[in-house]
Amino acid sequence: MTLLKPYTIASNNGLQPYTAQNNFAIRDPKNVLELQLKNSVSKAIALLWLKTLFDMSFDRKPPFRNPHQEVIPNAMLPINQIKIWEFWGQRNALNRSGSLIRLAKNFDYKQFEPLKIAMIEGEDSVDYFCYDGGGRLHILYACGFTDVPCFVVKLKNKSELQKLFLDQKKFVATINTETRYIQDLAFIEHTQVGSPKTWYSELDIRQKYSYNLAKLLDFCSIGVDADCVSGIGMLSKGYSTFCHKNTNSKPTYNGTVPNEAYQLADSFKMWTSLLNKHFPKEKKRYMGSVVLYTGATLWRLSEVEKKTKLKHNTKLKYPTMRDDLQESFEESIIDFKRKYPNGKLKEYYDRLLDVDIQDGLTGVSRWGKRDHTPADTAILGTYFGKKNLLALHAIFTDSIPTML
Repeated sequence: MTLLKPYTIASNNGLQPYTAQNNFAIRDPKNVLELQLKNSVSKAIALLWLKTLFDMSFDRKPPFRNPHQEVIPNAMLPINQIKIWEFWGQRNALNRSGSLIRLAKNFDYKQFEPLKIAMIEGEDSVDYFCYDGGGRLHILYACGFTDVPCFVVKLKNKSELQKLFLDQKKFVATINTETRYIQDLAFIEHTQVGSPKTWYSELDIRQKYSYNLAKLLDFCSIGVDADCVSGIGMLSKGYSTFCHKNTNSKPTYNGTVPNEAYQLADSFKMWTSLLNKHFPKEKKRYMGSVVLYTGATLWRLSEVEKKTKLKHNTKLKYPTMRDDLQESFEESIIDFKRKYPNGKLKEYYDRLLDVDIQDGLTGVSRWGKRDHTPADTAILGTYFGKKNLLALHAIFTDSIPTML
């Protein structure tokens, strides 16, 4: 199963470049956030004084005609000429309105850094793309600035633009795992278009991890943008572990999820059902460590079916054991809600992690050691044991190890 155009699937915008004005018009049509940003900065500093300071300090204005000058450190660019292109390396600043407001309230000219701009020259035009400072760009636009201070570098193409954005992590830890994942999907899509026959071989290991996660989320009908999933780094790597356990080889670009990591897919589907049923009013949120723990437990149960001597006993068939495990989690949720009537999903996850999953994927956990009794783990020992004691007994008598 080849997943084509993963970024297009994951992103509902970002395929085309836009200016700060375009972005506010679409995402803030009533100017609520725009006015809030302006008022916040106005309380922190006099805007007219700030404009004068910028004009005095940044005096280079386009066009920049010197072909030998690759860097223009003290440039002043018209704000309506600066574009953001998420598809080639950036994030939408208005998706982080809370951070923007905090930045505006604490605006300090002494710590202001010029926007980092990539200048790409075409045959008949010049484009300016912001690859760092999208938040500052939107704040200054909201404050009525028509020109903004910039540090401009000349690039040859958009591929260099994306690399420049991603390489920032080598110097500053500002690009989180989620952003890097989305940019990996963008790079994959660019590569699929540019090298349709060899694209997968051109990906590095992290990009392959991201591709596999996108393939898994798409198969499970969960948003490929992973917006509702935490711990995507461990999940993307975990997919490869499941694939190696199931197929004795690495994932491939056209490998199917049911063949490579069906237990992990079953885990996602299980938690989709549990969240819909027991936490219907809360925003759906998958915790990576919980999904992995459940998937690893399902893998262990799938090994029971392969190794047991009781081949014809339905209690030791994988579908039966999978359903019993889901009912075990369901019982644990019911008990949690009985004890904490107003308990939230996050609190349940925290309790589950504390009681049953802490260090569970390292091979040193209580549930992973053969020399401990099954009762050492709440889900397997307490809940699952009531549902399927035969399977629980088989895990230990047949020496079924943990995945790791």
